[in-house]
Amino acid sequence: MQKTHFTKFFFLSITLFVVAIGLITYIVKTNVKNISIEKEEFVETQKQEESIKITEDSSPVEKPDGIEIISPEKDSQVSYVSSIIVETYGKTEISKVEFSVNKKLLSTDTKEPYNGIWDTTKESNGSHVINVKSYDKKGVMISTKSILVTVFNNKESSATKNGLPVGPQFVN
Repeated sequence: MQKTHFTKFFFLSITLFVVAIGLITYIVKTNVKNISIEKEEFVETQKQEESIKITEDSSPVEKPDGIEIISPEKDSQVSYVSSIIVETYGKTEISKVEFSVNKKLLSTDTKEPYNGIWDTTKESNGSHVINVKSYDKKGVMISTKSILVTVFNNKESSATKNGLPVGPQFVN
């Protein structure tokens, strides 16, 4: 009787072992297949990215006509007499650039480098919008750009030279 239990236990153990090996083999084959698929997808993605990079690098992208405010910087603080400096770019030849603050025209410049002068002492302390517009030879507006700046003038020390206020141009 003892031999029968041992034999049953032995065959049961062997059967469980074979089933376990079969499950492990199935799991490994499934994971290897999934890894192969993931590797193929990764390789394909890499090829697509490389072809995109080649395309981007092989043909330079031309910027459309535009204008950028170089100085003062967006969200900066300005005081006294400040220069507004812009750069234009693109194919269209620019004939003039208009400089405005709070929708009020300050000046127009017709020669590069384009810049305008802003006497901030005539403004209240606080936020103000600088806007620049570029025009072609036919008078058609080509581009526009606006930034927000903060005027801060110390009203107590108003030193002047030739009737114009003097002091730091930009306060950081």
